[in-house]
Amino acid sequence: PETRPRGENLLVHPPTTLWGTQSVHETTWKPSTSRRAAGASFFRSSTKETPPHPHQPGPTMKADARSGLLTGKLKKFKVESSLASSIFNMTNMIIGAGVLALPYAFRAAGLLPALCVCVAVWLASSYSFMLLARCAEALQQFSYKHVAVETYGAFAATFSEGAIMIYTIGNMIGRQIILGDLLPPLVQIFLGVDSLLAQRWFVMASITLFVLIPVSLSPYIDSLKWSSLFGLMCMCYVVVMFIAYFCRGMATSTIAMEETRLANPSLLGLMAFPLLVVSFTAHYNTMDMYWELKRRSIPRMQTVVRSSTGICLAVYVIVGTTGYLLF
Repeated sequence: PETRPRGENLLVHPPTTLWGTQSVHETTWKPSTSRRAAGASFFRSSTKETPPHPHQPGPTMKADARSGLLTGKLKKFKVESSLASSIFNMTNMIIGAGVLALPYAFRAAGLLPALCVCVAVWLASSYSFMLLARCAEALQQFSYKHVAVETYGAFAATFSEGAIMIYTIGNMIGRQIILGDLLPPLVQIFLGVDSLLAQRWFVMASITLFVLIPVSLSPYIDSLKWSSLFGLMCMCYVVVMFIAYFCRGMATSTIAMEETRLANPSLLGLMAFPLLVVSFTAHYNTMDMYWELKRRSIPRMQTVVRSSTGICLAVYVIVGTTGYLLF
C-alpha cells in the first residue's frame, strides 16, 4: 500500500547504462482526480520529456560543454549546418594546397599504382568517416575526448586529443610553408620585387593576422562555409586550367605519351605513398561536423561524406593524371 501523502509525485528514474541514461523520458505518478472504490487505482501515470543526461547530449540539447586538451571548458551552443554547407566545408578540408604535389606523386609511383592507391584511400577514408559518425550517434557523444572516455577510458581521451593536436600543428606549419612559397611571387608581379609589401615576411604576417587568425577564432565549422565556397571556386579554376592545358598539349602533340610510366617499382614510388595516403584526411573535424549537421542522422552524414570524397577523388584523378602527363 502507498504510504506517501496524497498529491506527492513518485519519480521513477529510467535505468542507466554504461553510457548514461537509457531513456530521455521519466514516469511521474499523479493523484487521480476521481474518487474510486477501494481497490481501484489511486495514482495514474503520465510521461514527460526530461533533459538528457549531462554527459549524453540528446537531439533537443542546445549546448554541449566540451573540455579537454583542445577546447578547455568552452561551451558550444548548437548550430545547424545545412547539407550544402557541410559538403562545402568537408570538401575544402580534404582538398588543400597539397593537391599541387599530386602530379609528382603520380610521376614517382607510376600512373596505375597512383590511381589504385587513390581509390583505395578514398574507400578507406569514406568508411572511417562514417565509422566515426556512427560511434558518435551510438554514444551520443560528439567529441573525440568523450567518445574515447566511453570506449577506452581517460588515458585514451588524452592520447587521441594529443594525436589530433600534433597532426593539426604540423598541418598548419605545412600550409604556412606553402603559402610562403606561392603568395610572395604573386604579390611581386603587381608591386615589384623590391617592394616592402612584397617581401615574404610582410606577406605572411599580413595573411596570418588578417586572414588566418580571424577565420580560426570561431568554434563552429559552419562559420567557414563562405571561405570554403571561395576555396572550392579557386580549386575549380585550377582544375579547369589543368584540363585546358592538357587539351592544348594533346592538340599540339607536345605531350610525350611514350614517356609515361604505368608503374615505377622503386624507392621513389614508396616515397609517393604518404602523399597519396594523407590526401583524404579531415577526420579531426568529423565529430564537430556531425554534431552541427541540421537534422542530424546517419543517412544525411552519408550524403555529405559521399559527395565530398567523390568530388575530391575526381579532382585528384584529374589533377594528378593531367599534371603528370603535362610536366
